[in-house]
Amino acid sequence: MKKIVIEENEFTSIYYDQTLKLYEQYWHPATADMQDEDYQIIQSRMVAFVKKHRLPILNYYLDNREFYYVMSPEMQDWQVEFVGQKLFDITHAVMGDLSSIKVAVIISSEFISQLSIEQTFEENSEQVHEGETRYFDDDQKALEWLLV
Repeated sequence: MKKIVIEENEFTSIYYDQTLKLYEQYWHPATADMQDEDYQIIQSRMVAFVKKHRLPILNYYLDNREFYYVMSPEMQDWQVEFVGQKLFDITHAVMGDLSSIKVAVIISSEFISQLSIEQTFEENSEQVHEGETRYFDDDQKALEWLLV
């Protein structure tokens, strides 16, 4: 199992597992102080990396337990347009069929943050996501579901 580091900083750690075609993102407590610009830079770098390396992502593991940044409705729209849509386009170009993509979201303990995440995923699913998204409070169950 070979993991590639996509991004590591005080806010997040992002990896890609080549064997499992698994994208992993872990948010850190410093997200409590993250600004919109920080979020945009992180996500834009990640999209650029995925595009440059044409990563075939089959599964997403998004650990939001320490995600304390609250996305405004404007940032949710930005996320859908500049992250969700772009990842969809890249993945479609690399893999073709997207119906088997799975997204496991480990929920945030911060209610408002979790609500903004869910709203973003709902909007994203309506516009660009063809696979299945599930929310978990247990990271092991999330991984088991992803890797079945």
